[in-house]
Amino acid sequence: MALAGARALLDLIFPPRCVVCGASGADLCAVCAGKIRRPPAPRCARCDTPLAGEIAAPGGLCRECVTGVLAPALDRIIVAVVYEGPVRSAVHALKYYRKRRAALPLAGLALAAWRASGLRADVIVPVPLRRDRVRSRGYNQADLLAASVARGAALPVRRDLLARVRDTAAQARLTASERRRNVVGAFGLRPGAAPALTGRTVLLLDDVVTTGATVQAAASALREARPTAIYALAVARPPLPSSDAPEPDL
Repeated sequence: MALAGARALLDLIFPPRCVVCGASGADLCAVCAGKIRRPPAPRCARCDTPLAGEIAAPGGLCRECVTGVLAPALDRIIVAVVYEGPVRSAVHALKYYRKRRAALPLAGLALAAWRASGLRADVIVPVPLRRDRVRSRGYNQADLLAASVARGAALPVRRDLLARVRDTAAQARLTASERRRNVVGAFGLRPGAAPALTGRTVLLLDDVVTTGATVQAAASALREARPTAIYALAVARPPLPSSDAPEPDL
């Protein structure tokens, strides 16, 4: 309550401004919020990719999931909104302009998608960022998003369970197959992490997914601890995956 009261007082003295357009009154104004789109239906029941005219296979799966492109380690991906317009601007503000407050509305979008999924989890694990990115940025945006989602979902956040153990090239200009190869073995369990994961349901959290290669690689590392299930939650995905679409910065 003290923290909430302090935040309310600060907002009264220094009204929040929209992280996208700068309008006073909210972290994301109504005009910018009104331009945000949910991914179009129908979507794959496993990876949440819009089927875009494709006829779903039995179980509502896309062709990639049927053929095994989505790693067995990951049970499902949930994507909140389309990575475009105000969402893209807010993600850039958070990642490249150090506007940490942009994490609040973005996490709100992710939390709403998580609640709508009807799924349950025991712990939230933010996807670790490349070490050079953490040094230059000063923080991991997935950590900020996870903290805000965790408050709304009443779940613990564990940053001490998963580590980035191998340097990789930036994902942004790689093809889908190159992205998958690039992140193989990029993550590992931290010493002593297994007891906190065994028999638990894990929610991986990141800002943007494109092919899902990053969260698949992270899930593969977590699977060594034998959790019950692993879900991935992302704020956004580009309208159509392409070789130049963004993948989370490792």
